[in-house]
Amino acid sequence: MSRDEPGPAPGPHVVAGPGAYRPLRMTGRGAVLLMIVVCFVSSLTALLLGQPTLGGLGFFGAAIFAVVFVRPADLLTLSVCPPLAYFLGALLAELAHGIGSEHTTGNLLMGLGAQLAHAAPWLFLGTAAVLVIGVFRGLATNIREFSDELNAARLRRRAQSPSDDESEPAAG
Repeated sequence: MSRDEPGPAPGPHVVAGPGAYRPLRMTGRGAVLLMIVVCFVSSLTALLLGQPTLGGLGFFGAAIFAVVFVRPADLLTLSVCPPLAYFLGALLAELAHGIGSEHTTGNLLMGLGAQLAHAAPWLFLGTAAVLVIGVFRGLATNIREFSDELNAARLRRRAQSPSDDESEPAAG
């Protein structure tokens, strides 16, 4: 093989150099934090501009971005968090928006209820999109591995605990 001939195509076993392209990947925690921050900013913007759809659109965009760029090993973590991430972002936005007003608790509960009602279709679509994209990225494998880990732990506990039959004295 001469110097001018191309070598083998780089595969997963080849270590990338400092200038090589590496795809963006986030951890599960980073993806959930990103969703909370985007939901907070979009919900606060929606409150300030009087456009309730902005909160749902922000959630949908953040959920899609997160599921596409999260590490495949963290898909299970991410798949259960979108509604909670929106709730926390909206709660923080309502708290920030209501600072200094009277009847803060009542305003907070009313505003949060209104935000959740306006965002319900976006929450459904975003969560469904996370699950569908997650399945294509390997969510089923994560669920299977998690189930195997739980079954192995249960079998270890059974093997370590004495049997009920052996501990009882024989009646005679």
